[in-house]
Amino acid sequence: MNTTHDKPSNGIYSASNSIKPVNFFCSARGAKTVQLAGDFNHWHPILMAQREDSWWFIQMWLPHGHHPIPVPSGWRAYA
Repeated sequence: MNTTHDKPSNGIYSASNSIKPVNFFCSARGAKTVQLAGDFNHWHPILMAQREDSWWFIQMWLPHGHHPIPVPSGWRAYA
């Protein structure tokens, strides 16, 4: 016999409660530092780490949803 259950009222299994790792990459040759800011960190810049291949990288755990990151004209965003 199949049994159905009411969904939890607290939404514990909803996508809006999921947190996933998101990788950000930036190619900025010659830069001494690169920082990432967005609505997910209240626009407080976080330093990215420079990898051996000269790309800058940071991994952040973000909740489900859209997170605007302004990118200056002529630049590309990689996430």
